[in-house]
Amino acid sequence: MAAQFGGARRRAMGFEVCGAGNHPVGRGAEQPRDKRRVGERAGTDGHIEAVTAGAAGVSFGAPFVANPDLVARLAADAALAKPNPATYYGGGDTGYIDYAALAEAPAAAPGYWQVTARVTDPVGFGRYTAVAGPVLASFGGQPIARGELFETLEGSAAGRPYLVRFPSYAAARACFYSAAYQEAIALRAETASFDIVVVEGMPA
Repeated sequence: MAAQFGGARRRAMGFEVCGAGNHPVGRGAEQPRDKRRVGERAGTDGHIEAVTAGAAGVSFGAPFVANPDLVARLAADAALAKPNPATYYGGGDTGYIDYAALAEAPAAAPGYWQVTARVTDPVGFGRYTAVAGPVLASFGGQPIARGELFETLEGSAAGRPYLVRFPSYAAARACFYSAAYQEAIALRAETASFDIVVVEGMPA
């Protein structure tokens, strides 16, 4: 495809720009269509991927409206703000110059798994941890307390406490309900019992 772009560039005596409409736009009548896209990357929240494969540039329309610092967000692989189509062509400032830049946007609140584990077969439980660990990591999950040392100061704690941090409450829920984690649960069915509570943390 890059070679085809090169030919189109020579014929058009210009350069090609890949637009968000899944095809190049520019100065040539014979420019080839392409499957390159500018869209959401599977498995992430609001991140985008620009695949240019030979084009001289990529054009953005609506993303620039809602993201005054679009270039910086792309460079940092940061989440994009969603534009509000209801404010298009309104003739005023609303929806055009009032979107926050990345540094001004509030940080997303993390999500947590609060886990109480009762392990009856440590050897068999190891099969669960070998599978569950990578699954949690794929959703941004990071164990921050494993209960090696704990003390119950009030009430009762029927098991060993764990705490897992996720980038957001949504990510914490998505991890638990994912097919991969449900498969991991089956591996610990005969070796341990868990209580898991998902809770939203305080924003940074």
